[in-house]
Amino acid sequence: DYGMSLYRVGRLSEAFFRLQQARAAFGTAHRPFRGFATWALAACLFDQYRYREARKYFAQASYDVKDPPHATEVIFGLVLTTWIVTPSAETFQPLVEFEHQHGPLPDELRSRWLLAMTIAHRLGKRPDAAMTYAEQIDADTASPDEYAESLAERALCALELNKPGDARQWRAAFDLVAAHATDNMRWFMFLLDHVLKNPRLATGELAIYEGYDRRIQRLLELAGPSPARTLGFSEPL
Repeated sequence: DYGMSLYRVGRLSEAFFRLQQARAAFGTAHRPFRGFATWALAACLFDQYRYREARKYFAQASYDVKDPPHATEVIFGLVLTTWIVTPSAETFQPLVEFEHQHGPLPDELRSRWLLAMTIAHRLGKRPDAAMTYAEQIDADTASPDEYAESLAERALCALELNKPGDARQWRAAFDLVAAHATDNMRWFMFLLDHVLKNPRLATGELAIYEGYDRRIQRLLELAGPSPARTLGFSEPL
């Protein structure tokens, strides 16, 4: 409970340490509790964009968490992190099947599924289809972080559809919910601002293949010399 409390208030490193202790303490004698701790460890890693490590823990949790609705969350986490780490037709199809097998999805899980489908279609060079999924993520049904992320995806889709005006619109909409976004999200949108102000950048160059770390790195490459240092911002670690 202490580890989960730390996780909920965003103290992820401390939460990860406490949850590791809990997982070790439960051992094989209390597999459901060990499974919940493992699932929480995966969530901590996912929220830090450490998708490869998160996938490992989601896979381990799937052996211990067997009952719905929690098993559904674990399976979705495993499918999503597998797709993020190794995007391909083979890993995309389970995202489609997941909704059919487990639908109708509760609002919280459905917003995550829509976000996964958004990213999948955009990386599959179908930004128009990606936009239709992103626009289904409603502020009233999604978590603030997921809604903020959907706005960022809409901005990227608009850029890739060569609609910089629409990208600016979604970028401005993001500002209204920025207080709920993670530091990495805010940094990403700051860089996106810089890209939008540079008309020389070619479209179609913003594909991401693994998480926000790769997305941020690509935007830094597109933006050229560090805009953060120029404008007095500090770069993320």
